[in-house]
Amino acid sequence: MPSFVRSTAYAALAKQDEDDASSTETLMPMSTERTRHSRLVWCSIMLIAVNSILLVILVGAVLVLFSIQRSSQQQSLLDTINTNSLLQKASGYSPVFDRYTFSFEKVFHKNELLSDDVLRQRPNNATEEAWHELSKLSTITISADDVRKLGQDPAKITHMPGDPNSFPAMLSVTHQLHCINHLRMGLEGAHYLRGKERSRHDWEHLYHCLHFLTQIATCHSDVDLILWHWYENMIQPQPEFSGDFQCRNFDGLKSWVDSVGFPTSDVWYFKREGGEHDWPVDPAYLEYLRQHPEENKSDSEED
Repeated sequence: MPSFVRSTAYAALAKQDEDDASSTETLMPMSTERTRHSRLVWCSIMLIAVNSILLVILVGAVLVLFSIQRSSQQQSLLDTINTNSLLQKASGYSPVFDRYTFSFEKVFHKNELLSDDVLRQRPNNATEEAWHELSKLSTITISADDVRKLGQDPAKITHMPGDPNSFPAMLSVTHQLHCINHLRMGLEGAHYLRGKERSRHDWEHLYHCLHFLTQIATCHSDVDLILWHWYENMIQPQPEFSGDFQCRNFDGLKSWVDSVGFPTSDVWYFKREGGEHDWPVDPAYLEYLRQHPEENKSDSEED
């Protein structure tokens, strides 16, 4: 009896061991599957996190670059506004400041006493062409409101042919360069007069230009500095007129004026349309023209 009971008990234990083993074998694949699934979940989470971080970095970089570019553009615009605004404060009213963006450039001016610069040479074809090109600036048109801002009455100003609301306006620098060129030609009277005596009208023209340029120089009162140098074999120091100067970009301005304007010489050929306001002529000049009818000609004919 005891032996039978022991055998039955052993059989029961063996059966339980088999069931436990079977259960363990069943649980092991499930545990492995859970582990694999858990790893996949974590990998997915890490991948999403890394991608999110990279996306944040990328978006941040784009925003930084955009901010830098926008800041640069804003600074450039601010510089432009400041440049035009500063120049406008040192000038009379001109709509050019609203139409053209001025820029500065550092220019080295070479100004020795003896120079072979084409603008300094005695009359020759190259010099004539250089001066003609330099002083040939177009005339722009302005509105009636611009004329009023200049303190003038549009009804008393020459307007464009067929358009009483548009008016020709010459830049002052055009007249300045004309006067400099005329003074240059005055220095070479023997060449340009071809043996003729200089007329009073021409003398007055030269002194008009000298006076006009004097007024411009004192009006602008340039404060660029000129230093002095000692030179070998000289007992006195000499002023050094060559050096770097802060200049408005003349070539840019000339290019713009020529692109929006028309040849200044065209104004000489405008015809009366009726109803023009006639300004009084200086009596002394009128009397002179009466005494010298041969000089009653326009500047365009002189030039």
